Amino acid sequence: MNHRLQKKIKSSNKQNFVNDIFSDISKEYDFMNDLMSLGLHRVWKEQFVNLMELNSKKKVLDLATGSGDLIKLIKKKSD
Repeated sequence: MNHRLQKKIKSSNKQNFVNDIFSDISKEYDFMNDLMSLGLHRVWKEQFVNLMELNSKKKVLDLATGSGDLIKLIKKKSD
């Protein structure tokens, strides 16, 4: 990584910095997916959730969640 691009951040501010970056990215994330897939990613995600065998005994963990739209669909389908 180019050292000129690195930013010195105090440890106490790192969490806020990371949260801000991901919040900014998530606003663009769904738009870029819409653009690149012509909106089909929303259909694919809906189909994926419909194929999941969700029940109250199972737990779902969404890693690298992007904007959180997939976990929101899962939440609608299951408690």
